[in-house]
Amino acid sequence: YIGLEVAEAAVNLNKEVRIIQLDDRVIPGSFDKEMTDIMEKEIRGHKDVFLNLGESVSEFEGKSGKVSEVRTNKGVYPADIVVLATGVRPNTKFLDGTGIETLKNGAIVIDERGRSSIKDIYAAGDCATVYHKLKKENVYIPLATTSNKIGRVVGENLAGKDKEFKGTLGSAAIKVLDLEAGRTCLSSDEAEKMGINYKSVFIHDKNQTSYYPGQEDLYVKIIYEADTKKILGGQLIGKKGSCIKSRCVSGRYW
Repeated sequence: YIGLEVAEAAVNLNKEVRIIQLDDRVIPGSFDKEMTDIMEKEIRGHKDVFLNLGESVSEFEGKSGKVSEVRTNKGVYPADIVVLATGVRPNTKFLDGTGIETLKNGAIVIDERGRSSIKDIYAAGDCATVYHKLKKENVYIPLATTSNKIGRVVGENLAGKDKEFKGTLGSAAIKVLDLEAGRTCLSSDEAEKMGINYKSVFIHDKNQTSYYPGQEDLYVKIIYEADTKKILGGQLIGKKGSCIKSRCVSGRYW
């Protein structure tokens, strides 16, 4: 998310940008391929943005204390600034040996009140897990929205109240140059990993009626359980107003 949004910010400052992605598509795991294909087309459609997929960075070259080149397994590219956006890892190494329960990546496992496995120790934010309402388990989703909510719950509980965080649906939104995209609950990839018998529907429509100016393409994907028809997740991408619509999808109208 951060890498693509930094790229957009640089483009808005009239800078030439190269996005080097280790995976074979952008934002793998969050959005399904139908959506990332549209994102990649948008990125490649800008003359000052270059997208290098399936490529790994090996080293940086520098001159006079400043970066000058980026070397990968496929080429060498001149650079004035390098932004690393390779993900988030909980900074919890100092907890080794304390007995506090963590996930394999080091994220502190907490309950609905923000309590860890050790009495009177609470955690919130990118160092901690969050309960996923659909997966029915603690997961690691380092997003500011969830961190903010759990932080408030922890703060109130430390002040003597009894508050609970009911869990997350993994909802998120991103701006990719001129596109807006949103997602909530499970992607097809996640449903497959969970062994769910699922199906999906992909819809290409318009954001508004044709007689009103500013009509744009809108793409929607719905993932549902094949047997029960229960909706498992949804994704949305387009230009005008897509993020606003995705918030409705991820909220009480979902």
